[in-house]
Amino acid sequence: MFQRIPDAPWIRKAENDGIPDPPPVFCPVCLEEAEIFYLDINKDVVGCDRCVSTADPYDTA
Repeated sequence: MFQRIPDAPWIRKAENDGIPDPPPVFCPVCLEEAEIFYLDINKDVVGCDRCVSTADPYDTA
């Protein structure tokens, strides 16, 4: 009753071989491999999880 439609070749390849890891991403500020970028209000990168830290504003005054 139902017609079986085969998967596309790239789907079969991904099922058999797995999906490759994405290439590493590097921070434009410190040039280290980064997992998270921090952006300013204009969406420009100001750093990454390795070169930017946070602080309580009352502790920095």
